[in-house]
Amino acid sequence: MLLVYCRSGRRSKEAAEKLAALGYTQVLEFGGIMTWTGEVISTEEEEYEDDPFEAHEYGDPEDFYEDYGDNFDDYEEAEEYYYEHGGW
Repeated sequence: MLLVYCRSGRRSKEAAEKLAALGYTQVLEFGGIMTWTGEVISTEEEEYEDDPFEAHEYGDPEDFYEDYGDNFDDYEEAEEYYYEHGGW
């Protein structure tokens, strides 16, 4: 069984459809994590305390790079930072 989710649900829906088209039969499209109603175990405070740029607050790496790109050598470095620090 494959459980597919993303931040908003748009990409997970596309991914689940592509997996089904490839022949996967047990694909559960879980939607967007932003609409999660279950219990959350960790706190943002614990999870993001080493993120001075608050990457987790941005919806995508392009927006993050637009605001903080001057702090990185190139887009790829900023994108890596974004995903390592809670960016979706």
